[in-house]
Amino acid sequence: MIRSLFFLMSLFCLVQADGQAYDFPEDWVGDYAGTMLMHYPTVSKMDTAEVHFELKEVIPDSVWTYIMSYQSKKYGEIVKDYFIVKPEKHKPYLYHLDEKDGIVIEQILMDNTFYSSFSVLGSYISSRMRRVEGGIEFEITSAKEEPTYKSDNIPIEDDLELEDGDLIEVYSYLPFTVQRVFLQEVD
Repeated sequence: MIRSLFFLMSLFCLVQADGQAYDFPEDWVGDYAGTMLMHYPTVSKMDTAEVHFELKEVIPDSVWTYIMSYQSKKYGEIVKDYFIVKPEKHKPYLYHLDEKDGIVIEQILMDNTFYSSFSVLGSYISSRMRRVEGGIEFEITSAKEEPTYKSDNIPIEDDLELEDGDLIEVYSYLPFTVQRVFLQEVD
């Protein structure tokens, strides 16, 4: 059962690919802009922010700028001035998002997409930045660190090297906000 779920999740990710490979950093370096939509399940009107993203090489093959600027009527201007760092040559998929203040977030690069998940101040944050035709899709989902729901214990049958009859618990972490933007390449 669990293996089937992981297989279906993997298949879903493959189906979403647009078929074109984008090499990092060559096909990513540049300037991008778009309007971010911020969705909340309890609020009927979403917030928006104008976003500018700059990715430039700082040190060949190892460090790049990650400057994301947000301009919002509600929140004013927010600038995330970070680095993307390639920490290990023997792990081509591993990168760090260095916030330059002691905070470093691990990222995985696969299928034209940087993925990261982390917790901070009582929330789980999941981020996805995907290079696609004409730009970059960027999405952040936030959920409370405390589970919002627990499924009944499910008996395991011939799965995950567990003993038949063992129980598995499944917890849900319901997102409370989703932020999404298509960042179009700017000349």
